[in-house]
Amino acid sequence: MAWFKNQLIRNKIFMVYIPLIIVPLFIVGYLSNRVFTEVIIDKTIMNTIDESHLIITRMNNLINNSESCSNIVLRELNNVYEANEKLFQNPKDDLQFESKKNEFRGQIRSRLDFALMVFPEVESIAFLDTNSYIYSTNDNLERELEQALISPLLRSIDKTSGTSIWFPVQIRDYLVSNTKQPVITLGKKIINISTQEMLGYLILNVKESTLSSIFDKTVQGKQTGYYIVDNSGIIVSPQSKMNFLQREPNETLREWIYLGKTDTLRLKIAGNNKLVTSTVFRKMGWRLVNEIPLKELTADTKKLTIIVIVIGIVCLVFALLAAGILSRYIAKPLVNLTRSVNTIRQGNLDIQYENDSSDEVGLLAARIKYMVSRIKDLIDNLKDEQKKKREYELALMQAQVKPHFLYNCLDLIYVLSDMGESREARDATKALADFYRVSLSRGHDIITIDREIENVKNYLYIQKVRYSNVFDFEIEVEEAIVGQKIPKLTIQPLVENAIYHGIKPKRSFGKLIIRAFRDQDKIILKVIDDGVGMTEDTIKRILAYKQQEENRTTFGLTNVDERIKLYFGESYGMTIKSEVGKGTDITVVIPANVVEA
Repeated sequence: MAWFKNQLIRNKIFMVYIPLIIVPLFIVGYLSNRVFTEVIIDKTIMNTIDESHLIITRMNNLINNSESCSNIVLRELNNVYEANEKLFQNPKDDLQFESKKNEFRGQIRSRLDFALMVFPEVESIAFLDTNSYIYSTNDNLERELEQALISPLLRSIDKTSGTSIWFPVQIRDYLVSNTKQPVITLGKKIINISTQEMLGYLILNVKESTLSSIFDKTVQGKQTGYYIVDNSGIIVSPQSKMNFLQREPNETLREWIYLGKTDTLRLKIAGNNKLVTSTVFRKMGWRLVNEIPLKELTADTKKLTIIVIVIGIVCLVFALLAAGILSRYIAKPLVNLTRSVNTIRQGNLDIQYENDSSDEVGLLAARIKYMVSRIKDLIDNLKDEQKKKREYELALMQAQVKPHFLYNCLDLIYVLSDMGESREARDATKALADFYRVSLSRGHDIITIDREIENVKNYLYIQKVRYSNVFDFEIEVEEAIVGQKIPKLTIQPLVENAIYHGIKPKRSFGKLIIRAFRDQDKIILKVIDDGVGMTEDTIKRILAYKQQEENRTTFGLTNVDERIKLYFGESYGMTIKSEVGKGTDITVVIPANVVEA
């Protein structure tokens, strides 16, 4: 360490400069790569989750439409049977029986064809009556009828009470229009609504390709792979046809899908690291799984890392050259400047340091001199502001007392008690007590928005009792900001001004709206009334703090504006928009995340 102290300033600059630049360079390169990668992955996860929800919504619509189709067919079949009720009461040797029976069957087929036309998601429909006669929208469904009659499909439907039942995606030889095409099937027992007698079985087939086509419509060519896994781990609808109707081959992924603990997983599948997301489709007991290769997501991060390193090296070279040149000229002026700074540190702001150079040290000396001057001015201003703040604290305490308001409230409570309105008198007394409790706030100047709103509600309750036929109000507060801090008695003076100088003078029923919400890093407070309004000249006088010199009618407004500016600076405060005869909109802007001093 002693060796380092004895080195020239120029050498010290180089010895410190090199590691200070090289180390952060590698850190920035590494962190930028990690951060950029995580940002891309997080964004991809969010996009994938949104896509998955959209796919599930579309699948849900497909399933709901199919069930709606079955319900419509149920109703239509009941109508056909009811219309032909006498047909089956005629003797079987009646010459017209066969004709009527064919007409009856034609009506059923037309109902099935119509349902198929209305619901294009459904690929085919079949109805088997209790006489083992089949009606279908495609003749191929009528093949292998004997096998269909003894199939587990019909046995499962027969066990139901008439509710719809979905069967897994499968390829079968019966009750399908194409024996090589996988379908998802809805089965329903058709019951006579009037007699509760069973009429037969309804079969609706939806092609698996209709289900998987939803993936292509949603992802639109992105490098991603969706597939559906049922509750037994079988892939029932892949975007590509690999592993179709087979168990998920990756054991870790299969176990993760079964447990369903998280929505995302990074996993090595077939030698490739992949980002896997899983979303539940509860209606069918399925999981929608998506696999995205991580190397495709992180391809751009490598380019970014190379760019950062190249830029860093270039900056390092230039910085070292500049350090070598400048270090020779800053030693002596720097020593003198250090002495002056030590004098300032000891509290002496009346330093005299002259440096006529225009280099960095000279500029720094000039800035320090300017800074010292500004510090002296700020100290003086701080004293003035502290004095002004105390004056406003006194004015605030006077506003808190409001003897005329207290007198009117006590008079109101007396009248209510005298009239026997003890409940109203009690509520008014409680509101008055709560109002002054929040107004005083144990001497704290800063309170939360919810307490300020509570104070306004108490104030408005009392005023509503006094002026029930004069105005109504509504309060809208964004839930996320109720814990934010604001100066107390910021909103109440605005509400008081709106009632006494906006709504009451118009001599008709008025509306008062109070809103509080967050806009980026600001809290917006609005008090809107539909009263008599004010002129532009009046607004200018209020905001220029001249109105209070003429009269005290709007002192509360100027008090609020000046307190806000005193606390938070000139960029915050109050704005007023008003139109005579239509009302006034007062907006107060304060910073978010206020901390009480």
